[in-house]
This record gives sequence, structure tokens and C-alpha cells, in this order.
Amino acid sequence: MKKIKTDICIVGTGFSGTFIANTLKGTSSRILMVEKGAYLSRERIEENYFFKNPYKSAITSKQNLSELSDIIYDDPEFKHYEHVNSGKDAFVYSGRHAVGGGSLVWYGNALRKAPNDFRTHSMYGLGVDWPISYDDLEEYYYQAEVEMKVSGPPKDALTGFRKKSYPLPPFQLPPGAIELNRILGGAGFEITPSPKARLSIDTAERVACCGAGTCFLFCPADARYNCLTTHLK
Repeated sequence: MKKIKTDICIVGTGFSGTFIANTLKGTSSRILMVEKGAYLSRERIEENYFFKNPYKSAITSKQNLSELSDIIYDDPEFKHYEHVNSGKDAFVYSGRHAVGGGSLVWYGNALRKAPNDFRTHSMYGLGVDWPISYDDLEEYYYQAEVEMKVSGPPKDALTGFRKKSYPLPPFQLPPGAIELNRILGGAGFEITPSPKARLSIDTAERVACCGAGTCFLFCPADARYNCLTTHLK
């Protein structure tokens, strides 16, 4: 077994591990990141997406989506895992083992938890209250949004508790949503763009969303944030 001496060892190269490493990179510490899953280069993923994809038309079923994921991420170490948490409120969560972790396969929806989400037992009699509050995480939420270049509305019902605006402007609403807002005007309902870790405008590092509609599997423009191509490259 190879032994590596380091000052800081970060286990996992998904969102949390990558953001921690990025924060520490300007220090004098030696940082080691350990990942049990595959390393798939951006070039390899892109080649599989464009040239090995047998589904030239729209993806129409969950099975096709799963099959296409295995084609694009064709390393056997790109393993899907599921875990069931303990307790009376048990639920299943899943992910992928790979350099970049779950950031390789997500839609880029970047909603924060609301203040009451941290005190569900006190507010609603459900689950348990967190030992920390929303205010404890406010600045860290913002730091993550800056790193991912999150696009979002200046203010709406879901962002009233924010202290700072999103780093990038929101995506424009489609005509249907604009018309619904007109119809519902004054009724207490409003459709607003959800915050997304996808670029609504070009930046110095990445280009804006091209509308490919394949966010969950692969973003050909790299407009959707993922750890592999943005920080770990």
C-alpha cells in the first residue's frame, strides 16, 4: 500500500470536498483529496455524449436515461449507490462515486433551505431541529453560490430571507409563465425563476446555457456547474 504524507486529507471529491479544497488552496498546507470512484475526463465524457449515444431523438423513458448515463459515464467505477438513513423518518438517498461526485449528474437547481427547515420539530412537530440555524449558514450558502455562479431572481417569496443577491441575473420566464402571472395578478400567486447553478450570461470562465436540455446527464457548454470541469480540472 502506498503511503502519502499530507497536512489535510479530504475524503470525497463532490460538492463539499471540492469547496473545502478550493477554500484551502491558497494556504501553505499540503492537501490530498481521496476518491473511491472513477476519474472520467471532460474530453472522455464529451466524446461518449456526442459519438456513442444511440438515442438521437429525445430521451423518452427512465430506462433510456439510465442506459445513456452508463454510455456517457462508461467507467465501471462510476458506481451508483443507495443509502437508507436510520430512525422513524427513514428515507433513501443515492449518488455516484466519481471524481466530481453528484455534481456530474444533477440539474443545477440550487435552492437554499429556508429558516424554518432548520426547526421542523419546533415549527411543525416533524423530525428533529438542527443544532445550527439558517443564520449560521447564510454566508457559506453565499460563498457556494459565488463559486457555482448561481443565477436567481433579485427577490421573491423563496428568497426574502437572503442578505445578498444571487451572483448572476435569473433566467427569463417562458411566455406561458408570463401569461399565467398576468392572469393570476393580484391573487397572491406568482411564478418566478428558480435559482440555478447554470449560467444565465457568459462569464470569463464559462459560457451561458445553450438550452441543450440534457442538464442531468451532461452540459455540452459547461454552463451547469460541476466540480470536475470548474474546480478540479
